[in-house]
Amino acid sequence: MTDFTISTAEEIIEKRPVRSYKYYAVYDCCVTNHVPSWDLAFIEERLCDSTVRENVTGDEKHFPSLREAKIYAKINFNSGAEYFSLNQINSPDNIFYIILDKIRYLLA
Repeated sequence: MTDFTISTAEEIIEKRPVRSYKYYAVYDCCVTNHVPSWDLAFIEERLCDSTVRENVTGDEKHFPSLREAKIYAKINFNSGAEYFSLNQINSPDNIFYIILDKIRYLLA
């Protein structure tokens, strides 16, 4: 006769690698006394490892593409936006990254 008892000793849990993905945060760069100026926005490219996204300010908006972030900035801010990629944020004095970001923003 075969014993069909259920074993509850240990469960095997597989750890899946966390996927990193980019998103674009748009926020007002000139907030005074918690009042946005709606003049110029910053668009920052960010890398996220989980479903929780980092908020620099409480009023920032997140977008999956630079094109969507640019459209939002054009509609809601008088002077448009300044775009900063991860490369430029990590190396702000590199003129090559600054030029690439300007071109990428124009083409988005």
